[in-house]
Amino acid sequence: LHKSIPIYNRVHLEIAWETFNITNSVRFDAHSVNALSTNGAQFGTYTGTYTNPRQMQFSARLEF
Repeated sequence: LHKSIPIYNRVHLEIAWETFNITNSVRFDAHSVNALSTNGAQFGTYTGTYTNPRQMQFSARLEF
């Protein structure tokens, strides 16, 4: 989301809010499956993911 707010004739403030992976979806790495474990509770579990967790950033910029 971006918003430009006029302050004076040639001066305005621009604010922005950006999100990455907004749905917080997880994609598991198929190559990280624990297939050689002797512990039955650990067999077939994923140990790695392709995606990063949700991230947000806010910025403000004064232009003149």
